Amino acid sequence: PRSTLFPYTTLFRSTDAATNPDAQKRLQQDDMFYVIWVSGLPTATRPRDDEGKSALLKVTTLSAKDKDAIVASDVIFDPPPKGAPARITGAHFLFPRKIAFSADDKEVEFSTKFGKNAVRTKFPLKAMVVNGKLAL
Repeated sequence: PRSTLFPYTTLFRSTDAATNPDAQKRLQQDDMFYVIWVSGLPTATRPRDDEGKSALLKVTTLSAKDKDAIVASDVIFDPPPKGAPARITGAHFLFPRKIAFSADDKEVEFSTKFGKNAVRTKFPLKAMVVNGKLAL
């Protein structure tokens, strides 16, 4: 599976933000989460119930050296495509931004476990600097 670290963003049409209270609320929350997207997962990795989802969240963390790990607060699986049943899916893990990462952290590690299969990857923060600023 591939994974990517980026700030959680919800897109709305510009007219929605002016008239839709939900759109306004979501736009205000953009800076509240880090999101890791893991793609290429077999659909069988999707939890069957709330208990399975809770167990998955408990083993899903985002961490940097010398900092406490952040436990995922939610996971959102990609919706199945219309038509034929999907054999693969993606998962978006949401982590509250309660710990600020900086370029001094050098790297951030994401880890989770789908059944017996562990997923672990490190993101070099130096590669995420845009215009001299860490873009997470």
